[in-house]
Amino acid sequence: MKRYTEAERKKFISQFQRSAMTAVAFCRAQGISTVSLSLWRKRYNRTDSTSGGRRRRKRKGRQQDEACGQFYPLRTAGVNHCPRFEAV
Repeated sequence: MKRYTEAERKKFISQFQRSAMTAVAFCRAQGISTVSLSLWRKRYNRTDSTSGGRRRRKRKGRQQDEACGQFYPLRTAGVNHCPRFEAV
């Protein structure tokens, strides 16, 4: 497996973007992996669009506020959803 320098990777990306070829066809013609090209495009498009470095992805989930971490007791009303347990 050949290791490419950053300059070589960026050259492949620019050549691919200028070509009218699909990623698969371009990679076959150049003798590189489609996975490698995809990873390089993600890496260099991310760092070129920002002021250097990797961007952190925002986490999905609960927002940090006062209510976070507090317990609120709830009761379900109506149908018992699990037939193995009886309502008390």
